[in-house]
Amino acid sequence: MGYRSSSLQNSGCAVVSVNKKLPSFTICGQIGKAYSGLAEVLLVRRDRKNLSALRILSTEFIDYEQIKKEVWLLRWLSHANIIAFECAFSVNTDIYVLSPFYDLGSVLQVIQKHYKHGLPEKAIGQILKNLLLAVQYLHEQNIVHRSIRCSHILLHSTGTVKLSGLRDCAFLERTEFGEQPRKLNDFGPELADSLLWLAPEILKQDLYGYGLLSDVYSIGITLCEMANGFPPFSDMHRLQVGFLVIGYYSI
Repeated sequence: MGYRSSSLQNSGCAVVSVNKKLPSFTICGQIGKAYSGLAEVLLVRRDRKNLSALRILSTEFIDYEQIKKEVWLLRWLSHANIIAFECAFSVNTDIYVLSPFYDLGSVLQVIQKHYKHGLPEKAIGQILKNLLLAVQYLHEQNIVHRSIRCSHILLHSTGTVKLSGLRDCAFLERTEFGEQPRKLNDFGPELADSLLWLAPEILKQDLYGYGLLSDVYSIGITLCEMANGFPPFSDMHRLQVGFLVIGYYSI
């Protein structure tokens, strides 16, 4: 995937954000991948002080509806521990999404670089506190995250903790009388990468479905990942994981 010009002011792009003026920026280099390796993440400089993370999402490889849902959520959600949104715009078949740059990267990257045997307890406690606040906010909006894991928790050197991975979120619709949210039953291919973190009720795919509490299981697995440096069952075949979780960890 080739890089576009760093100046997009006169490129005839279709703006899909609230910003009327397209941003101008300088590409500093690639800092990672997203969407299961299908999207590039670049570090860009918008001015002398501000750095941003730019994701290039190609609709040739990524479902447009999934991208649209994530951009909509980024614009709509507003919480100190949810990844922030700067703007989004399209160029040809690519959609560009700008977000603030979190200089420490994800919790997974910190573990892989510096704490291969697990994070210190104090660090885990601080991350968990902020993660719970983010998940509480999502649940208040009747949103199930469905992909809580270390790679979706971003860190900044100022101590900021942000939850990302919103593309996998799902809404719980209200019933006719507005009392209890409906349960979910779907298990799309986009959840395959999160298999190790998924709750038994998601993997079962039965008529009982799953709801907000499925995120609590994912938080527990993420805690194990932070403490040990890897998630439970990571040395097993994916099919074995599914049978094990459904058979022994169902409630």
